[in-house]
Amino acid sequence: MGSKLDNLEEVNSFSAKIYGKSDHHIDSESLECPVHADIVEAIQTLKNEAAHAGFSLTLASGFRSFDRQCLIWNAKAQGLRPVLDKNENPINLNDLNEQEKVFAILRWSALPGTSRHHWGTDFDVYDASALEDEKALQLTVKETLKGG
Repeated sequence: MGSKLDNLEEVNSFSAKIYGKSDHHIDSESLECPVHADIVEAIQTLKNEAAHAGFSLTLASGFRSFDRQCLIWNAKAQGLRPVLDKNENPINLNDLNEQEKVFAILRWSALPGTSRHHWGTDFDVYDASALEDEKALQLTVKETLKGG
């Protein structure tokens, strides 16, 4: 039977993983971006099946640390990255009060510590063969529609 200290260490380890404070559960080598080690094989299978169907399933992002999510959030809050409305049009943050700014950012970006990207099991995908210029990828809803 484990001691209370063992249980506390397990809780701390688990908390570090889900809040993006640890990357010990992450495989950063096998795919084009880091993901939870336990899902690498399934993603590779999915990528192979997609290739047989005629498209190039590619991961655009996977694991994201707490610090990285913080950088994204703060850049949006400071106006250094665009904040989009529900129709994916840029919002002028100067027109919003502090609470409105928070909710505007939350539409597309999780608060640091709450992003499922911290787990390494959420990832963004796209069909690389459908892009003329990979740098043009925006990860918007418009890209998922016909012609996108």
